[in-house]
Amino acid sequence: MTNNSSKSSSNNGLEIVLCSNRLRKGDIEEALLHELVHYYDYTNNRVDFSSCEGLAYSEVRAAREAECKGYYIYPFEEWAKKKCVSYYASKSTCNMFPDKGASCVTKVLDEAMKDISPVTK
Repeated sequence: MTNNSSKSSSNNGLEIVLCSNRLRKGDIEEALLHELVHYYDYTNNRVDFSSCEGLAYSEVRAAREAECKGYYIYPFEEWAKKKCVSYYASKSTCNMFPDKGASCVTKVLDEAMKDISPVTK
């Protein structure tokens, strides 16, 4: 997600850019879902993206809906999904907060996993 202030005010200057030369067809849906969760969190002022915990919270939600969405086939796989989400959210959060990204994910993981807005099951 990029912030481009020259864009119209209808999209708050935000845009999602997917590079088709780098994504396979199956990856496009995953990347778009991931970024749309961030877009929702950002445009609804749900988290502070400049704080480690805020970014981690949104990364947990994004990973749950995108990279790790296939883990809810059987109830006993909830543990595996949580591990998947923790891995991807930590990886992303550590890009901005290398020293404490993983601990921020651990801190917000349970609460963020329960937050399904605007997704409904």
